[in-house]
Amino acid sequence: MPTKDSQRRRYSFFLISYFVQGSIGIVYEPLNYLLKDHLKLTPGQASGFIAWMTLPLLLKPLFGFVSDYVPIGRGRRNPHLRIATLVAAIAFLILAAQSHYRYLSLLLPMTLSIVALAFADAACDGWLVEDGKARQETGRYQALHIGALYLSAIVVGVGGGWLTSHVSFRWIFVIAAALPVATVMASFFVHEDVAAQPKQRSPRSLWAFIRTKRFRALGLSIV
Repeated sequence: MPTKDSQRRRYSFFLISYFVQGSIGIVYEPLNYLLKDHLKLTPGQASGFIAWMTLPLLLKPLFGFVSDYVPIGRGRRNPHLRIATLVAAIAFLILAAQSHYRYLSLLLPMTLSIVALAFADAACDGWLVEDGKARQETGRYQALHIGALYLSAIVVGVGGGWLTSHVSFRWIFVIAAALPVATVMASFFVHEDVAAQPKQRSPRSLWAFIRTKRFRALGLSIV
């Protein structure tokens, strides 16, 4: 049976989660300035940096598989979501703590944040689908999902340029680190339905999934 916490809390949770995921984009415009003006990278080198940074997105189907079949405690979505968003916050704090940015010192934390946010997104998507079916709220959840992403796109479009012009890179990364914390806080106000969890799979099943053409196709489609 679905848990009895308020439906409004679940609406708020998904709205906050997806808004945060979209709003993290405020770091990408400053990142372009860092690459071109501070690191003095050519357009080709900057494109290579972005390619390496986003390469882990190929593994996003694997992240979804892990959250499906590798529970932490009694949860399959909420614990993974909390851990992943906290890792993303730590990655941005590492960037904020730097006084001089270099190629690897910028690339590694940014890549870590991409991995963490992709994992959090996979866990949140799975939760939205399962909870939407159980409560017959799929349509409303999808509307919240799309609305939150559009709203965050407006905020990033307006706020990203303003922050780049008026705020130091350090404080932009601090703001980016604070955003995932909102998702973690919101997650404590909702509870995952434990009864609907599938049986655990063995590591052999996970490896078999990675080797399938479906996994490779999903990864390429994400990129």
